[in-house]
Amino acid sequence: MIRALLCCVGVVSVLGHPQYRDTIPNGYSVFNPCGSNFWEAVGHYNDIHHTHDKNPFVFVSSHPYYRDRIPNGYAVSNPCGAGFWEAVGHYDPNHHTIDKNPFGLAFAAAGHQWTTTLCQADSDGDGTSNGAELGDPNCVWTVGATPERSSTGQPGICEPVGSGLCASKAFQCGCHGHQCIG
Repeated sequence: MIRALLCCVGVVSVLGHPQYRDTIPNGYSVFNPCGSNFWEAVGHYNDIHHTHDKNPFVFVSSHPYYRDRIPNGYAVSNPCGAGFWEAVGHYDPNHHTIDKNPFGLAFAAAGHQWTTTLCQADSDGDGTSNGAELGDPNCVWTVGATPERSSTGQPGICEPVGSGLCASKAFQCGCHGHQCIG
């Protein structure tokens, strides 16, 4: 029902134009409420073609600035392959979805702040603390400071994915949104 309403009303999640997509967080992977593909014409009523009519119901719905509040927030290891996990607190590496991973839930419960308790916790249950996975093994990092080391894991995804330790987590690589969890 909500998806149909969004499609009919023409709500998209981020404002932009083709040349601006590089400056928009996740500008090339904007949720399309009218189909399964991404919204190519960000900020326009038509999801594929850029029109003169702009969408008046445009708003920002993702929270990439949360990455500033955790150590190595822009360089969190991707346990499913090369590169980084952009949507750190979500199951999908590139998309800010409603479904939060265990670290995303714990981060929200901590008031979206990096705390000693959050740092020492093992949100994903893989035997490594959130701090160790994010490069702050001694839980001394503060916003704006340089972490002790690079990230070594994803604090919301049990690693190695699919291993005996992580088999009960039902997460699978290569999925999108709520399809990521069993």
